[in-house]
Amino acid sequence: METYYSSIFNEVFGPVMVGTSSSHTAGPYRIGAMARMLLKDPVKKGRISFDPNSSYASYYKLQWSDRGFVAGLLGLAIDSEDMTDSLKIAEEKGVAIDFVIEEKDNKEPNYAYLDLESENGFKLKLGTTSIGGGAIEIIEIDGYPICIRGDFNTLFLYVNDKVDEVKKSAEQIIGGQCTVKELKKDAECLLCIETREFLKEDKLAALEQIENVVKVRYTEHVLPVLSQFVYEGIPFSRYWLGRCLLMGRGIICNDYGDNNYDCQYGKPEIIYNSLIARYFVVLRVLVRFTSSLFRRVFLRNQSPFVAAVFELLVVGFQLSTSQYLIIEKSLCSYLVDHIILRFLYLYIF
Repeated sequence: METYYSSIFNEVFGPVMVGTSSSHTAGPYRIGAMARMLLKDPVKKGRISFDPNSSYASYYKLQWSDRGFVAGLLGLAIDSEDMTDSLKIAEEKGVAIDFVIEEKDNKEPNYAYLDLESENGFKLKLGTTSIGGGAIEIIEIDGYPICIRGDFNTLFLYVNDKVDEVKKSAEQIIGGQCTVKELKKDAECLLCIETREFLKEDKLAALEQIENVVKVRYTEHVLPVLSQFVYEGIPFSRYWLGRCLLMGRGIICNDYGDNNYDCQYGKPEIIYNSLIARYFVVLRVLVRFTSSLFRRVFLRNQSPFVAAVFELLVVGFQLSTSQYLIIEKSLCSYLVDHIILRFLYLYIF
């Protein structure tokens, strides 16, 4: 298992690395690391090709792209001094990696095509691109068009029949949350399964034993942090925003536990029913902020009647948008919360 540590330097400012460029060194390194895991056995030889008009063609030596690809394929650490000598280390191990510039159908500036073979004769073909900041995309594997970014543990099942049964069996073996994409080519099908679960040897062996599974490939994540699954109907991927908004009492929900989102997964209690809820949440927060400022600056010098009208307008807005959120508050409850408490704040404290 690779070790990719989380830090503000590794995730925000850019990858912690030895080399000259996040897109041309760290990106190729991560592509090489994923290719090594997908290949399963140590790489013996390979051919990495770029289009003549790509940025790689001009700078792959100057910006250490070649060293990055080879270091990833050999399993060297991206922040070690071995990165500098990765080409020499490959030569010492008898690993032959050729870099070729030739015409490609894909004209993306950072596109690279990898044609690899392991010591045991297993072959792997990848179409890849480095999209900046160390982020990558695998856009083709063995002729199947895909899109994975190395932010999940990813399993590939090559299936020749009864895809639905294979899919069901695979999900049971994995045992955790996952997404499945089905790709077809000729008579075969490729199942691309992304998961946060780490699949040990016993699970991979069980997956290989599933009837109609021809081949299994697996790679762990190469980005520092595993991504979260985003569920339809939930506009924010984490519960933290909800916790912030709960300071306003009743904006989102009733009294749910801190771990509610993580426990419920696909059926969370804190749910916004549609995309429009995002905008209403933001709008409600803005209204609460501006109304609080308005109270401090303007309402202190006004009569209780003016203040009451203002509070009723705020309450009306809150109630009119509550249909998009899970709120179980009556008008009386709102009046108590928003009017009486505000009057106590304005005229007593």
